[in-house]
Amino acid sequence: MKIIGKLFSLFKKNCMVEELYKIGAYHEAGHAVLGFYSGFEVKSISLIIADPGSGITKFDYGTDNLLIAGILNAKKDPAFFNSLSQPVRARTPQTCLKICNTLIAGPVAEAINKFGIDYIGNMEVGIKDPDAGGIEAADYVLSIIDKNHSKAYIQEAIISITDILRSEQFWKVVISLADKLRNSNTKTLTQQEIEAIFEKHNFTQYAK
Repeated sequence: MKIIGKLFSLFKKNCMVEELYKIGAYHEAGHAVLGFYSGFEVKSISLIIADPGSGITKFDYGTDNLLIAGILNAKKDPAFFNSLSQPVRARTPQTCLKICNTLIAGPVAEAINKFGIDYIGNMEVGIKDPDAGGIEAADYVLSIIDKNHSKAYIQEAIISITDILRSEQFWKVVISLADKLRNSNTKTLTQQEIEAIFEKHNFTQYAK
């Protein structure tokens, strides 16, 4: 009986770990899909084996690299943001939108996977750090440069991203990325593997 009990406990633990991997995989896939849609190059997606449920998606932000650093640190280091050239800072509204969309897409994809794509009602989207910090930073910068900035901007963005990810074209890509990621032995997808999935679903048409 002790052996059976130990086997059951091990099975239960493995099931819990796999479920956490699934949650993390959908979260990171959401980041990747909206990041690519926003014009960022997706370099890799990884789940953290030592911390199931957590992951990291790496991007190449291209010409937005310095501006994104400035936006994310604008509250703590306004001097750096203000030191950026005028042509660079002129892209701030669009870049803030890219940041918010990409970061919000992770928890939204996680929620859609949990509740179902056809769920009707108020779908709870839990946003935690580091996503929350980046979203709040972009919202803060927008509130400074735009006197008409909506106080409900983040909630409005969540609704918008939910509608985008629920569309068949986008959700198919999220599922494919998440499945391949959590079934990978290394729990990592390379840029080549990611782009192959984008091409398979004709998602490269959204490249900007």
